[in-house]
Amino acid sequence: MHRSSRRHFLRTSGLGAGALAVGVGVAGPAAAVEALTARVAEEAGNPLQLARVWVTRDNAHLIGELDDTHNVFEDGSVEILLWPGDLGRLVATGLPYEITVTDLLARDAAMHANAAGRPASLKPQPGETAGEYRTLAEHNADMQMLASENPDICELITLPFRTLQGREVFGLEIAEDVARKDARPVYYNDGIHHAREWPAAEMPIMWAFDLIDSYRRATGEPERASSSEPDPNDDRMRNIVEKTRNIIIPVVNTDGFDYSRSSAINFSLTGSVPMAGMQYWRKNMRGTRVGEQFVGVNTGTPQNGFVPTTVGAQGIDNNRNYSYRWGGNGSSASQDSATYRGHEPFSEPESRNVQWVHQTYQCLAGITHHTSGDLVLWAWGDTHDDAPDDVLLARVGFACGDYNGYRPTKSIDLYVTTGTCSDYTYGTFGSVSYTFEHAGSSFHPPYGDVVPSFYAANRDALMLMCELVCLEDEDRSFMHAAVEANTDVKHHLVEDFDENISNTDYTYIGNPLDLHGRHNSVITGRVVDGNGNGVKASLTNIKDFRNPLSPGNPIGEADWPELWNSTVETEDDGTFFWPVYPTTRPAVEFEGGRETITLRVEPSNGADAKEIGGIHLSRGDVHDCGDIVV
Repeated sequence: MHRSSRRHFLRTSGLGAGALAVGVGVAGPAAAVEALTARVAEEAGNPLQLARVWVTRDNAHLIGELDDTHNVFEDGSVEILLWPGDLGRLVATGLPYEITVTDLLARDAAMHANAAGRPASLKPQPGETAGEYRTLAEHNADMQMLASENPDICELITLPFRTLQGREVFGLEIAEDVARKDARPVYYNDGIHHAREWPAAEMPIMWAFDLIDSYRRATGEPERASSSEPDPNDDRMRNIVEKTRNIIIPVVNTDGFDYSRSSAINFSLTGSVPMAGMQYWRKNMRGTRVGEQFVGVNTGTPQNGFVPTTVGAQGIDNNRNYSYRWGGNGSSASQDSATYRGHEPFSEPESRNVQWVHQTYQCLAGITHHTSGDLVLWAWGDTHDDAPDDVLLARVGFACGDYNGYRPTKSIDLYVTTGTCSDYTYGTFGSVSYTFEHAGSSFHPPYGDVVPSFYAANRDALMLMCELVCLEDEDRSFMHAAVEANTDVKHHLVEDFDENISNTDYTYIGNPLDLHGRHNSVITGRVVDGNGNGVKASLTNIKDFRNPLSPGNPIGEADWPELWNSTVETEDDGTFFWPVYPTTRPAVEFEGGRETITLRVEPSNGADAKEIGGIHLSRGDVHDCGDIVV
């Protein structure tokens, strides 16, 4: 069982050192309050800064409205990006802090000027660029190219909700014989919930290149791969393409990413380019809400004309806009906060697109990629209680950390969050979900310094998660060999361990992970006619329910409507073996609740559709429907 016991780190020092002697609303000598007020006013015009803040388990929610960088220090203190005026908010929390970078753009200028460049010893990585982050247009062009050149294994997906600026959002579906919508298990990867996190888009697009290139080489078609150089894992990746369906969305927040990526980034001019700092824009491009209409703050123009110039009263944090526990600590009701959650769950097209994917596909496992901090995070973000699947989530999380060198930790042991993507996909669907924070201590450091290396480091982690959760054990031979070859990974998956991460104890004694067991759920059976002959059919997995919101949320509702409605095809002889979500949400099952699904069968022989209700599946269960006569 996970045991969390963060020590308290409180520090006192004088105003001149940058730490709090007295906070807003805290009693103290009038002169000290006046000096602090004057200092806050003076620093409101400062450039973007970084601050180190000392928090405890009990007060970490106080930084929920500030712009975190995900960088966590060994003593548990965290890093905050201060936009002009944010110093006042930090002061108001009463938390000890220190300014560590007085001008973030100047620091980045020096970082880029002194970039080490791509490691010479590292072989070219799949989908690697010539040395610069892709633009939105380049991401879209690469996805279109992969789909058009590989139609047998790759399809371009157009997500259903256009952005606020009218853009279509694209993704990829990769699987052998991809047009055949059979019941293979689904693995999910996305990037760029937050606009400035450019490396987060590179991971999923490089995973797409890798799947396709490896498959081509393993099937004897190296001329169709972007790199013909054989790789030891080609057959392993081929197995993934054959046995699973991969859904990949490199850029969730296309409007925000395009704005951030297009903002002035000539680091030699940061002192004279007013918009240079907007490369750090985090949110989407939603304007201010006036009544029922959202408009640009400065111009009063309709939404599509909105262009932010400061952190301002604009934009929604897409990663606080999901329904699971929406509206609580770790998100903000303030429109000018970096973590503004929106006026209701799923108010934004970006989060609705991700919701649609998980409602439409049974995404058994997945990663939402972010920067920065080099972290592997899992549920929960709003409570220190262990998730019902904590042994699975934590052990796989630690094993992924062995591969990529990142710090594994429960999300809340970083800071409090509500309404996030990974808590939503796990808490709502039981999808084995993680947030990976890449790229060290910067949101988008020089490309060559980090991107090729972090893809190489994460590749094994992506394969492990896909194989363990999605595949049948007889299809995991590559995974078993890889685990046996890595003593650290094997230790964290199946042996006892007690480790301290960021002053939090993780203790797993006597509960090894079953590497041969099932970590999804399965519906199986055969559709037949009255004579016992197999009939090809469409199957739909249906569930209609409500998701819990955080208590005291601003809309005053206890829950939010949710559903899933996923359709696959049987084999031609009517047989099916469909790995699916557990039918009961993790927290509900943990409390002894029981939820069921309905299976709708639509035969191809013209017979009437048939529904089978009341199907219940816990994680690891197989429900055999037997012969379904139509």
